Amino acid sequence: MVRVPLLDPPGQGLTSALPRWLLVDAERRPCILVVDDEVDILETVRQLMEYKFPQARTVVVPSATAALAVLETTPVDLMVTDFRMPGMDGAALVDLGRKKWPSTPMFMMTAYLEPATHEALARRVPGLEVMAKPLELDVFLPMVERFLAKSRPRA
Repeated sequence: MVRVPLLDPPGQGLTSALPRWLLVDAERRPCILVVDDEVDILETVRQLMEYKFPQARTVVVPSATAALAVLETTPVDLMVTDFRMPGMDGAALVDLGRKKWPSTPMFMMTAYLEPATHEALARRVPGLEVMAKPLELDVFLPMVERFLAKSRPRA
């Protein structure tokens, strides 16, 4: 199993030193990208994805900037992002992601899903599916499965 480092080495950004395995996946497995600034959430979701979707590879990154670096270099079949993160938030990431990679399904998870937040997200990113944290697995896992089934065909 190969993992993306969760934290950038001092003085180096993830964009300058992406692991080679991100660029080439000889098996052409579906790729799930998970974005969250909380390391424990990333590790938990990564383990869950690897257990429930062993046919896919799961890439976890701690920021929107790191996610954009992955999206630039790797075919991603599903991106799941947190909303509130330092720097670019998840809504801005999805908005940019939809423009640059319109065939990549994306949805958001957040611990801040009060009505005002949900309305603001609906205005910023129309049609975005948002799931509350803590994640309800009986909702989250079928959603991941549905999005993977809709993802673009692999060459």
